[in-house]
Amino acid sequence: MKKLSNFYYRFTKNLMLRNIFKYNEEGKMKCTCPGIAKNFIRDIIKKESVKEYRYLFQSKLHNFILNQIGIAMCTNKNLSFETLCDSLPKRLGSRSSILSVLTSGVEKKFLYKSVCKEDKRLRVYKMNSNFFELWEDHMQKLGRGYREVG
Repeated sequence: MKKLSNFYYRFTKNLMLRNIFKYNEEGKMKCTCPGIAKNFIRDIIKKESVKEYRYLFQSKLHNFILNQIGIAMCTNKNLSFETLCDSLPKRLGSRSSILSVLTSGVEKKFLYKSVCKEDKRLRVYKMNSNFFELWEDHMQKLGRGYREVG
């Protein structure tokens, strides 16, 4: 078998990629798990018709904000507008853009805003239970590398 280059190892640092791409006998890179790619594409097409997924993937900013809110909910932490603005890279969006994403989520009832129990001045954002389950399911599929999607 051909000796693998440094580029290959840098390119395939991610464990999932190491499981998908291998060298065949001729030394050419070959995809060993086309089913994973097919499942990923089928899942994205299926999700396009679900309004919650359209909101989650509407932009990088939407995705980042909703992932931050989901992580905060999983770790039982409160996520306020100020905390969110501090954690967001400035190149992804301004404060007004962040507020716009949050406001539209509240209007669509994917998110809700409540008063923080520790500090009554703060308003914290959380996902409603259906949206949180959908987000959690998507994260679990990503973690499994779309091996079991079907």
